[in-house]
Amino acid sequence: MRAPRFEYRRTTLAASLLLALVALSACATAPAPFDPLPMGRSVSAPTGFLQFCRRRPDQCQVSAPAAGGQSEGEPSTQDIAGRLQPASLVFQRAAPTTADLFAQQLQADHRALLDPRLILVDDRAAGAPAPSPFDNQTPAKTYAPITRDASGARLRLSADLQGEIARVDVEINRAITPRTDLEAFGVDNYWALPLTDGPRAEGNCKHYALEKRRQLVADGVPADALSLAIVTTPANEVHAVLVISTDQGDLVLDNLTDAIRPWRQTGYHWLVRQTPAAPLRWVEAG
Repeated sequence: MRAPRFEYRRTTLAASLLLALVALSACATAPAPFDPLPMGRSVSAPTGFLQFCRRRPDQCQVSAPAAGGQSEGEPSTQDIAGRLQPASLVFQRAAPTTADLFAQQLQADHRALLDPRLILVDDRAAGAPAPSPFDNQTPAKTYAPITRDASGARLRLSADLQGEIARVDVEINRAITPRTDLEAFGVDNYWALPLTDGPRAEGNCKHYALEKRRQLVADGVPADALSLAIVTTPANEVHAVLVISTDQGDLVLDNLTDAIRPWRQTGYHWLVRQTPAAPLRWVEAG
């Protein structure tokens, strides 16, 4: 009785991938003007993100001490903690905006980062991260940026890149079972890589976005062409997505749909986003 169900899931996955590719092809061929997602003034990073970076600095482009000790020239734990709270992340006190009001809820995480009593301890931290079923340690190819500056890289939306984006988006959307943080991890606001670090392949929007970013980088996409972003949906729910910067504009990978859409076509209200070239620096968006 299991074979028909497997065939159905495989057929559904193939159909979803085809729909994603069709949507991406429309992005690549439409004569729309170049339209990047704006980057405004600096704001605080989302709750739990800095704690995630402390547990997984490799995912935040922050160097961590080697296992078994610290050699000369390697950063200490204090150094890493310092990098995770740069001056650029300090909340800007000015006339309140929607992003400001959102950021006010996030400042406690900066204090938690430096308070060891509030840091969630990962029992797996002493060993190497468990391999993900999607891991590819040696990319078959790399996607060279056509431009790169202080804000990040921008890629040509080639047929190969379209296929890579669509494949990763659909596979990660299918691989993770939707759950709240409390259901999946037993705590609120816990940023993690459920397919890589476990304990189960469960999570919510931010976990999908983190896994897509990790897999795309593993497959040769430059990290500074990718950024996480926080939005509100038409239902006024806070939601996280992954953004990739291309010569056709900034495109959105979203666990709520398999379609890869330009940021303006999502129907979302954009709050904050990473600076692609500096993942620890978050700015106003939209």
